[in-house]
Amino acid sequence: MNCNYSRLRKFLPASFADYAKTLPQYLIPKRALSRLMHALARSHWRIWKTWQIDWFIRRYRVDMSLAKNPDPRSYASFNEFFTRELRADARTVASGVNEIACPVDGSVSQIGAIDALRIVQAKGHDYSIEELLGGSGAR
Repeated sequence: MNCNYSRLRKFLPASFADYAKTLPQYLIPKRALSRLMHALARSHWRIWKTWQIDWFIRRYRVDMSLAKNPDPRSYASFNEFFTRELRADARTVASGVNEIACPVDGSVSQIGAIDALRIVQAKGHDYSIEELLGGSGAR
């Protein structure tokens, strides 16, 4: 079944569309799903890993000029590509008092108020500010 989730979102509440996308995570045993994803991400089968890398670069508009090794074909697996090293001058590290350094590239998908020192962060789970800051106790 080929399902276009962007069309689905127009007709269904966001929470149901999100649930539909994550449904396989609830149906497939977690250990089996983890093993499958581990194997797929580390596969050295050229056709598979090339498709994964190319799709990811297109889908997320990855700027390979920032990578220490900018040739997508040279990575042995998707995992090797995904954890690629960046050039030394590719990112600046936060240095201000009110700045937080983040060791990954990403985008903000949700934003909301902090309620009782808790914030909804990922997949419907909420975390305390302390948990998000690695237990530093900063408030």
